[in-house]
Amino acid sequence: ESGFLFYVPDWVQAVFLETGLLACVVVVIIAQLMPQIVASLYPTQFLELLVMRPAYWACIILETSGVVHICWVLAFGMGKLFRMKEEVTGDGAQMDKYGNKDNQGYVSDVA
Repeated sequence: ESGFLFYVPDWVQAVFLETGLLACVVVVIIAQLMPQIVASLYPTQFLELLVMRPAYWACIILETSGVVHICWVLAFGMGKLFRMKEEVTGDGAQMDKYGNKDNQGYVSDVA
């Protein structure tokens, strides 16, 4: 007797329920992806939701406080710790790990 309302195989219980994998999947789908999809499809209506104005101002205050800028310090420290080098081409454009130029979302060389 496992205590569930219905039969659950032992492997399902071990993989999904005891490891927390099911909770991670639910959180990613419900709490992260669904709001992103709704916001991309209906941006104006999404920002007009009752909870969005306080969330917006909370994000602005957090960003203004400078607390989130610690990620730049951590990235710099990790780069120095692991002796990483910034990849730059001859014309100053960034290169990705496959050797392609990062065009920053726009086309700079128009024929």
